[in-house]
Order: sequence, then C-alpha cells, then structure tokens
Amino acid sequence: MKTIKQAIQESLKTSNLDADFDEIRREVKEGLHPGYEVGIGYAFDNIFKFANYGQHLCIGGVPSTGKSTLVDFITMQMAINHNWVWLYWTPESAPCHKHMRKLCQAYLGKPVAKEFNGLEKATAEDIDRAEEFIKAHYIFIDPYVCTTIDKMMETALLYRQPGAAVLTGKPTITGVVLDSWNCLNMNKARGQSETDWIGEKLNALRVFTKSTGLQWITAAHPSKPVPQSNGEYPRITLYTLHGSSHWYNKLDNGIILHRSWEDKTDGKCLVEVRTAKIKDDDYGKFSEVKLRFIPAFRRYVCAD
Repeated sequence: MKTIKQAIQESLKTSNLDADFDEIRREVKEGLHPGYEVGIGYAFDNIFKFANYGQHLCIGGVPSTGKSTLVDFITMQMAINHNWVWLYWTPESAPCHKHMRKLCQAYLGKPVAKEFNGLEKATAEDIDRAEEFIKAHYIFIDPYVCTTIDKMMETALLYRQPGAAVLTGKPTITGVVLDSWNCLNMNKARGQSETDWIGEKLNALRVFTKSTGLQWITAAHPSKPVPQSNGEYPRITLYTLHGSSHWYNKLDNGIILHRSWEDKTDGKCLVEVRTAKIKDDDYGKFSEVKLRFIPAFRRYVCAD
C-alpha cells in the first residue's frame, strides 16, 4: 500500500521539458519541419504528409478499393523520394513473387509481365535495377511465423535499433506496414472483448511509434459492408472499421478510400481519398482528393 506522501510524489513526476523547449527554440529560428511529402501530386501532398516523428496511419476501405495498392505506392514513393526503408507484414499480398512484380511496376513505371495497351514492358535490365532497389528498401516478414501485433513490434524494434544493419544484414527501417489488420492472430486475454483488445493494441502502437520514431501504416476493412443497389459500397468512416470505434479514437492519422466503378476511363479507375483524421495539423488537413489508378504502372496520379 502506497503512503499518501508516495502517491503525491508520483503524481508530481513530469517529463523533462528541456528537449521540448529546445525544439521550440529551433522552430523559432528555423521554422517548422516541413514534413515528408509522398509525391503523388499537389492535391494529395497538400492534405497529408508524414511527420518528422513516429505516427500511426490507418488506410481503410471496403475490399477491392485499392488499399494495398495505395500502401505499396506510398511506401515506394517514400523510398524513392526520401530513401525510407520499410518492414512489411503482408499475408494479403501472397504469393510473394506477385507482390514483387507489383512493386517492380510501381518502381519502374512500366508493365512487367505483359504489354498493356501497347506500352512496352520492362526489360531484364529493368528488373535487375528494380531488384536492387527493392532489396535495399524493403524487408518482408514471414506472415506465417510472425502472426501477432506484439511479435511485429518486437521484430520492428530489432530492425530499428542502432547497429541493426550489422546484426541482421538489412538496412535500418523507417516504417512498418501491416496489411491487413484482419489477418492478425487476435491473442485476446480470457474474457477480453474484441473492442478492448483493439483499444489495447492501438494504444501500444501509439506508444511504440512515439518511442521509436517509426511510421506505421495499417490497412483495415470495415465491418460487414453491404453493397447498394448499383453494386457500389456506401462510403465508410474510421468508426465503421471492423471491431471497434477505437480506430478513430486512438489513431494519429486515418485515410478512407472509396472507389467509383462507374467512373472508369481507359482502364484508369477513380478513387476518392479522404483524410478522416489528422492528429497534427502541421502535416495535413481534413479534405478529399480524387486519384486515378493506372493498372499498367500500379501507380496513382491526382485527378483534380
């Protein structure tokens, strides 16, 4: 049993604010850190940037809206533009060689396995160049060995720590991709509800990203989406993602996708991208942009 004195002493413990005020002084002198633009186009980069500290971003949407493809393109752009290195857990993209083919397309900006609408496909030399780049910027976790969020954080910490390149033979990572949440082994405690479990893990991820400086991207599905009479799904929110309203409450940033199947020209599908939550308005704002998906390249361009 704690004494009253001990309880008061513990309640008075505060963080050391020296580093915080040093950062404010730096901002006064140099200005705010501009963040890291993805490089999809002005319309997208104007509503979302990665911060210069660790955050958790969730990309949600019904099946077949392009969540995995957008995640791949975002990570590829960050690797190309900022030399970021990603740790991937992606059972939804197995078998692996097909995922590598898609990443090659996104990197090269060319069709790979076959010609597309008369566009010349990649050469063997192109694939060699893509292989070198992908191996330098992507690390893939075996999805059948690492099946829990706790194991993912342990693995990420291994690849994040100083000297990781010496220990693992792989580069130090900048971010983590979990695609998708519904593939995780939900190792709940006895009697624990799914809502409580999700809240607990999202809290853990918030602490983890802040303490490690890692950017974490999670792809997630909504609960039981019901298509409308025209075959399209209604627009969803972070609150309707499967399992818990904590997807809004405990995230740093959230992006919701909605695909319009009626708007399709030359194989280019229109995807509505909405920033549903932005924790730090220095690096984004609530808004919506339209992106065109180009299947031949596995890339997105701003439609606005």
